[in-house]
This record gives sequence, structure tokens and C-alpha cells, in this order.
Amino acid sequence: VTLNEYARYCKEDAAKDSAPLYVFDHRILSTLSSSFSIPACFSNDVLAGDPRRALPPAWLLVGAEGSGTPIHDHPTTIAWNALLSGCKVWVCFPPDI
Repeated sequence: VTLNEYARYCKEDAAKDSAPLYVFDHRILSTLSSSFSIPACFSNDVLAGDPRRALPPAWLLVGAEGSGTPIHDHPTTIAWNALLSGCKVWVCFPPDI
């Protein structure tokens, strides 16, 4: 899917879906690295080089209105998020749940 195709989907079709699609891309961030920096409090990646890391350390996610994920966790991933537009709803539970 090209960015233009996804933009068309977001504008014309996403509202028709009960769970709108969103895009995950870990490759594009290497081309955007001069456009952002990792916050200092997240700069020490303790999982760098750890074979247990299940996912790449950085992703670009783009979602249509209403897109999202079900409740989940990332036990072998350290993550931070930056929201560029819109709003994001987080639900956080205590660690014992």
C-alpha cells in the first residue's frame, strides 16, 4: 500500500470500518531520523542487542480516526510514543492485573 492509497482509505473508507486499519513501518524512520530525537529519558536502550527483543526498537505508526489495538503488552520491548496529530486514549492497569 502506498502512502497515497492509505491517505485515500483514511479519507474515504476508514469510517465505514468497525476497526479501521493502521500502518506500522519500522524502515521509514531511518529516512526521518533528522526530523526527531529520542527523549533523553528513553535514550538508554537496555534491550539493544538482546536476542529476546521481539520487535525492532522504533516504528512509525499511522492510523485513521478510530483505529487502535486491543489491550496488550510488550514484555521485551521498551517504547515511547509521540503523537503528531489527533488524540490517543490510553488505558493503563496496575502491574498485578
